[in-house]
Amino acid sequence: MSLLNSLKRSFGIGKQNDKAKPTQEKIEVGLQNGHKFLPDAAGLYPVEILMLFYIKKYKVLTKYKSEATIPRFWEYQYGVKDVFSMIKSLEARGFISNGALTESGEKEILCNPYVLYMHQHKYLEIGMSDMNALMIKHPNMDYRDVIWGELNRISVEYKRNSSYGRYRNTKFSMSRFLREEGRLLPALSLLCEVISYDLNMDSNPLIAPGVITELRQLSANIGMSDDVMQEFVSDALEKLSIPEKNYPKKKIVDFIVMAAYSDKPASELCVE
Repeated sequence: MSLLNSLKRSFGIGKQNDKAKPTQEKIEVGLQNGHKFLPDAAGLYPVEILMLFYIKKYKVLTKYKSEATIPRFWEYQYGVKDVFSMIKSLEARGFISNGALTESGEKEILCNPYVLYMHQHKYLEIGMSDMNALMIKHPNMDYRDVIWGELNRISVEYKRNSSYGRYRNTKFSMSRFLREEGRLLPALSLLCEVISYDLNMDSNPLIAPGVITELRQLSANIGMSDDVMQEFVSDALEKLSIPEKNYPKKKIVDFIVMAAYSDKPASELCVE
């Protein structure tokens, strides 16, 4: 039996009976690192779609010449031990030809932009498997709308369950997500909430350097004066119901405004 025919049989191409019995190879692709993934309308799993993105951008067929040159994330993040077998399978099924994407391959990456986005944005409080299931459920929705809806949903759930640490992390993700879209004022408002939680929900308050970097980038892009920033932050915090465990809102407002325009490292900033 030829390699091409073998691959076709392995992936259920050509015989109806094969489709009823998933092969071990297909099971391993659908169950990556303990997560269950679902195939899209063309029968591809997220990791296979991700490979199409990489082939288009990096010409994987010519780049991966030995195991030493294969990025480790394929195995550690997605459980793919044999990258070449996946590439050959995608080629056998008509998504790749002569090291480039076919029309079917191009269509796959156009229909599934969420795959590369989720791979590159691991800070989000949504895993690839959860996003995969959501996109299968809502195939006609823009993936960014799906992400935003899910972030809102889990933030409400975390707050209802008093999981304030995870709630705070989700709000930080939401702030960064909005900044990507150029929605800077709503992003800043959410970031003020994050900083309020950091200062008041722990007996040993700590502001992470990444939060300060985000604050300074936002404030620079918005271009507010100190007075306008003071008023904006005060209004944003007034809408929150965070217990004043360590600091009153006025001190937090002053801290945020000071931190936004200061050149000091995050470790040297303090609430006065």
